[in-house]
Amino acid sequence: MTRPSHVFDDEEPIYAQLHPGMFFVTRDGGHIFRVIRVDEAADEIRLIDQSTGDHGIRSGDEMWAFWDHEAFAVPPAVLNNPERVVTEYAWFHLSRDLETIGRSHEHHMAGSERVSDIEFALWATSEARRDNWPPDDAAGLFVGSAPEDTEEAH
Repeated sequence: MTRPSHVFDDEEPIYAQLHPGMFFVTRDGGHIFRVIRVDEAADEIRLIDQSTGDHGIRSGDEMWAFWDHEAFAVPPAVLNNPERVVTEYAWFHLSRDLETIGRSHEHHMAGSERVSDIEFALWATSEARRDNWPPDDAAGLFVGSAPEDTEEAH
C-alpha cells in the first residue's frame, strides 16, 4: 500500500488522490480547510473551514480547480511545526552543498574560512538544540579573549 501524497497530480483522477483528513491552505489568506468526506458516487467532497467551522461541498471539478489553483495540500506535520520543516529542508540542502563544495575549499561565510568550519558550525548548532553545547566532553573549551590571571605574581 502506498503512502497518500499531498502533491497534486493532474494526470490522476481527483478522487484517487483525495482522502478524509487532508488539509488545504489557501494561497490567498492562508485559510485552512480539512476534507471530512469524499463521496465519488455523489461527486462531492465535503470540507470544513478550520477557523469558522463552516462546512462546504465541492464537486470533483471544483475540487480539482481549488487544489490546482487556489490552495496547497499540506501534511499535518507542516501545519504543526512549519519552522521545523523549513529548517530541516535548509539543513539537508546545506549539507548536500557542503559535500559538493568539498572540505578544503575556501568559502567565506559569517567569519568561516573553510567548508569544514561551516560543517562544524552545523554540528554545533545541532548539539545546542539538544542542550549539549558545549559538548559534555569538551572540557576546557573557551571562546573569547584569554581569561585574566587572578593569581598575584610572586
